[in-house]
Amino acid sequence: MIAFVLHYHEIALKGKNRAFFENKLMENVRFALQDLPLRVERLQKIQSRLWLELLPTQKETPAAFWKEMRTRVQERLGRVPGLANFAFAHRESNRCLDTLAAKIWQTISPATTEVSSFAVETKRSSKNYPRTSVQINSHIGAYIQQKSGWKVDLTRPDLRIFLEIVGENALFYTEKIPGIGGLPIGVSAPVLCLISGGIDSPVAAYLMMKRGCPVQFLHFHSFPFTTKASVEKVEQIALQLCQHRLQSKLYSVPFGELQRTIVAQTPPPLRVILYRRFMMRIAEKLAQTANCKALLTGESIGQVASQTIENLTTIQNAVQIPILRPLVGLDKDEITRYAKKIGTYEISLEPHQDCCSYLMPAHPATRTTPEQLRKAENALDIEELVKRACQQVEILPISGQAP
Repeated sequence: MIAFVLHYHEIALKGKNRAFFENKLMENVRFALQDLPLRVERLQKIQSRLWLELLPTQKETPAAFWKEMRTRVQERLGRVPGLANFAFAHRESNRCLDTLAAKIWQTISPATTEVSSFAVETKRSSKNYPRTSVQINSHIGAYIQQKSGWKVDLTRPDLRIFLEIVGENALFYTEKIPGIGGLPIGVSAPVLCLISGGIDSPVAAYLMMKRGCPVQFLHFHSFPFTTKASVEKVEQIALQLCQHRLQSKLYSVPFGELQRTIVAQTPPPLRVILYRRFMMRIAEKLAQTANCKALLTGESIGQVASQTIENLTTIQNAVQIPILRPLVGLDKDEITRYAKKIGTYEISLEPHQDCCSYLMPAHPATRTTPEQLRKAENALDIEELVKRACQQVEILPISGQAP
């Protein structure tokens, strides 16, 4: 058996609906591990944390199997939104300090050949325990020092032993593994992310997943007037994002014909904003079908001509559905760091022809008004163009299974 203690932070601040958040997190943990050769023997709430026990589904379990499973479980838990940190841990029902100290030493001593200093760090969730955290640290530390000869170093020890007194049990471990934090996917409403294949929109999707939103993806392409490289790239990005324990769909919409219609009948400086307004209208219709409550983009103020405050306002004016822009105040370096962290950066760098770069005007307008755009759109049959685009959508299921 292998066991983990799972910690969350933000969920612990919730009030009467806290159980809803905890249950959703437990559901996502089970989903993350469902196809491993392990079964969840126990997954329970223990005073603002979760305790997870896993048993093998096969009879033969050599040491190499457990080493591999521990690594794979850690990789998967590290992608579950809502987990602040977690640890491969041990649980002891006897809270007698002498017994506990002996158990800790028995557990850690075989793997500590290069240790010369240590520290003990205790948290008491059970305040009825007769010793304070300082007293527990001192008692356990004295025992381990006597057995090992190591020195105590509270600042930069070679080994830090974490001990948690929880209910009638003691949990202990030696390494905290960082999670991605945030809220469990499914506690917030679904959103539809307009994803281009660039660096920005995948980061926007990731940030909203961390806020508990199931994310569906929508990609506009100009095939057959351009190659299908952008569609293939977006599929890769969506698969990478879905490793954060998400099952999703990718809606792919051909946009080239609509662009050619806009180019033939409207002033060149307004084309990019017209493209964006039509994208939002199409996205709004598809969001209704997909039961998504908001649209999501990777726009950041001032990054390109279409992303001035005036143009963002004009684009928003085309639809009634909210448009979420979690990157709006970030610069390119900050966005790039996120992209590298979540594994989409290298994919986004692969060359492709973005639909917005197809038939791009030489001098796009940077400060438009809704009145300007409505006047330009008088030359277009908006309802028919949106309807035709929605009828051509292709839908690809995206699985959230990780290696």
